Amino acid sequence: MNQLELKFRGMSLSAEKNKELLERARDIARMIGLGGREISINDIRDAWPSMPSGNWIGSIFKDEFEPCGFEEARHEKSHGRIVRKWKLK
Repeated sequence: MNQLELKFRGMSLSAEKNKELLERARDIARMIGLGGREISINDIRDAWPSMPSGNWIGSIFKDEFEPCGFEEARHEKSHGRIVRKWKLK
């Protein structure tokens, strides 16, 4: 398996183990993204301050969203890393 295949396999396993968290985060993302608004993980963290961290977060925008830009992450441990912005398809 190459690196990308391993990444997606890990995301799938983590998403499966954290279905309830993932669905809650996706519900929040859908609500925020209505009307064509661009959103990022920053917006979900703002709406759900106690959101647990984990690899499942990488699956939030899978399938229903399309990439549309980038911005700086704002959470405490992000060290200003760049995160993708998304919009509903």
